[in-house]
Amino acid sequence: MRFVNKDNNKIIHNRLMGWTIHAYVDPNFKDYNEVDDIYNMCDNVALLYMWNKLEPEEGKFDFKYLDEAIEKYTKMGKNIHFRISTDPMIYNGANGVPEWLFKNYKVKYQVREDYGTKMIYPDYLNKTYQEKLSNFLKVLAARYGNLENLVQVDLRGYGEWGEWHSGYMHKSLKKHHQALKEIIQIWVEAFKDYNIPLAMSCSYEWRADLPFNLHAPKSLKEYEYFQAIDYALKQKNVTFRRDGIGGAIKYYEMELMRAYYKNGLHPMTGEFFIAYLTSLKHEDGVRGYHIEDAIEEALYLHPNYLMLPWDSVAFYKERQDLVKYGLLKMGYRLFPKVIDVEINNNQVLILQKWTNTACGKLTGKHNLLIKLVDENGKSIEIVDDSFEPIKILENTIYKHQNTIDISNLSKKIAIYMAIVDEKGRFVNLPLDEKIDNYYKVADFVK
Repeated sequence: MRFVNKDNNKIIHNRLMGWTIHAYVDPNFKDYNEVDDIYNMCDNVALLYMWNKLEPEEGKFDFKYLDEAIEKYTKMGKNIHFRISTDPMIYNGANGVPEWLFKNYKVKYQVREDYGTKMIYPDYLNKTYQEKLSNFLKVLAARYGNLENLVQVDLRGYGEWGEWHSGYMHKSLKKHHQALKEIIQIWVEAFKDYNIPLAMSCSYEWRADLPFNLHAPKSLKEYEYFQAIDYALKQKNVTFRRDGIGGAIKYYEMELMRAYYKNGLHPMTGEFFIAYLTSLKHEDGVRGYHIEDAIEEALYLHPNYLMLPWDSVAFYKERQDLVKYGLLKMGYRLFPKVIDVEINNNQVLILQKWTNTACGKLTGKHNLLIKLVDENGKSIEIVDDSFEPIKILENTIYKHQNTIDISNLSKKIAIYMAIVDEKGRFVNLPLDEKIDNYYKVADFVK
């Protein structure tokens, strides 16, 4: 007997996916992308802040505003991303590195002015700088690493916004690679004991005024070396985010992210280069991109999370169609498309073909729960820990099967299924008929 299920095409909300909104931690400075009336459509909040604000004096930490922000959004039921930079954020105070580090320890630095702001970059290879950075990150990780709703920490460790890869420039590409590698290592080490992925920018380096050419790699290998991505790929707790989608993406970033989608362990994130209102001012959008183009490009990179485009207020109010479209396409939408039932001597073999109609994937350990219920309400339930939803990629088929003894059930039997994580949190599936958190996928007569 064969049963075919269809995606109900309704919006579902799940952990580890969805639209993400910027929110600056200091309540005295409101991010113009932070909109109070849109939280029903945004499951995630990225909290922006800087090292120099959290450790204004060496060893003296000020977590007041960060704690308040976490409490505020946790009460709303939101998941938290940390967007805390340890290099110039160019955002309400440019320099992420505390002044005391330069003043007290004479750490070498370089100064560059961009966006009308003077930015100070420390020598990433300086051992004192590395020690103080490590101390800060370990304190940050210990304080927040076990928060249940902290689902991602941005690795904003070097360069402009904490995301470009050309902050402090060394004399050789080899030395620069070593510096970036050591910064990644410090972040990885600080968070190694916590089940939180570090999202590292894989944005191409746009600058062409550098001591050596970083912005036009001739191969994927060269691109990965320029940014120490080759080292990051070896770390189990590092994933990627692409800052600046829609008019600025390049081939090797796409190749990297699409490869990581197939083999990586964690969700990926996209943020938009294109601003919604700016795109409306030009007949050809921004660099030929309209907001629809930007979102399609973002989805092509397999994100679980997308930041709301710049001009969030206008975008949200004027383009609810794209807000909803994004919710249907990013992240994961898993369900057993085909169920084949075979009965032999009071044993039922349930053959499943699972698919994913969204562009991301469900990461982490999950179990499959199967409940068989007969017409008298009697039921049998099994827990299958061999189920691997991380393998259910966009528009692919993942085959799975279970054999269950049904000798104690009567003639008419319905099959219900659920996916649950190790903490007992159920995954919403795009199917309609369900009891509690179990979805009906088939029924048969034995």
